[in-house]
Amino acid sequence: MSGPALPYLPAGRFVGVESAVAAAAVLVAAMAGLWAIRKDAARALAVLLAGALLAAVYLRARGQGELFYFKDLAFAGPLIVMLAVIGLATRLPRAAGAAGLALLTC
Repeated sequence: MSGPALPYLPAGRFVGVESAVAAAAVLVAAMAGLWAIRKDAARALAVLLAGALLAAVYLRARGQGELFYFKDLAFAGPLIVMLAVIGLATRLPRAAGAAGLALLTC
């Protein structure tokens, strides 16, 4: 006998945003972060994150995989955010970084 079904959380929650547009912006910034780091590390992270995102899509489509979907994206989310921060830090001027830090603090 199983308990009540857990809901699938929106994918944006794993990277700290609510809307799909903001989640896509975080993914674009993460791609910029991949371009900014060493190529051997970028390839390894790209393969890891692509596998995690494909697994999340598979688990979401399959149904009854809420726990594994959550675990998969809970592992990949912080790595995506880290790459997004690197991507933004290397592409934006320092003043924008200071303004962003002040915004996050508020």
